[in-house]
Amino acid sequence: MKSVLFVFLFGLLPCLTFAQFKMNDTTFLLRKVSDSIYNGYNFYHAIYFERNKNAKEYDWIRNFGFDKYYGKNEFRRDVNETKKYLQTELKKIPLKGIVTKWCVLKLYKDSFYMYSPSEYCENSQFEITSSLVIEKGCERTFSILDTIIKLSETHYQIKAKAISYQLHPKKYTRTINIYFINKKEGIAVIEGIFWDGKGFMLMVNAANIKHFPLIVNHCITDKTDEFEFDKIDFDSLLKKFRTHKSATQQKLN
Repeated sequence: MKSVLFVFLFGLLPCLTFAQFKMNDTTFLLRKVSDSIYNGYNFYHAIYFERNKNAKEYDWIRNFGFDKYYGKNEFRRDVNETKKYLQTELKKIPLKGIVTKWCVLKLYKDSFYMYSPSEYCENSQFEITSSLVIEKGCERTFSILDTIIKLSETHYQIKAKAISYQLHPKKYTRTINIYFINKKEGIAVIEGIFWDGKGFMLMVNAANIKHFPLIVNHCITDKTDEFEFDKIDFDSLLKKFRTHKSATQQKLN
């Protein structure tokens, strides 16, 4: 929860503006310091470019592990309950040649960046196991993997069994498309994950995140406004894929 002090100070401002400047070899997009103390800390909020490829934020961004709020036991319980409701068993689909762990990639001034946000919910992750597809934002959700089809060298399609909880529980089949826009770097537009399954997200192979510079949103005492990245034109990114969907098909199960 944001502190009363933070709300008071920032409530006086109509909005945050981001202007790039340099101080002590660090390039900042925002830097705000206050003498006020909260929980033993002076208020300090900074958004900056992190040049150190060994920065701990890189490890945090690609940490797909469980946390104290939702552990392995709870996850196994939910998987078993979902299997029972869907009346299905877990398959073991081979994943050779498949990127299995994905992290969200941001766009700023025509360049790609990794981002360490103020709110952990903003660190979106997507994972494919031999049995499940898993999305992690504020919560860890999953569907039961059914098929993976290689439609071309740059297009993979996933089918997964899931439960919709709108009004009443309902079984349905999800379709997730992975469109590589740079396969060497592992950059792809992924369609059909998170939210209502109708949107797009720009993501990168988690193994390659250190290939990209990092923007850090740092504040120990408060959750702060997130940095506003550039809007991505997904229609332009995907235009070249629309006419080449069925070049070569290879079912992976």
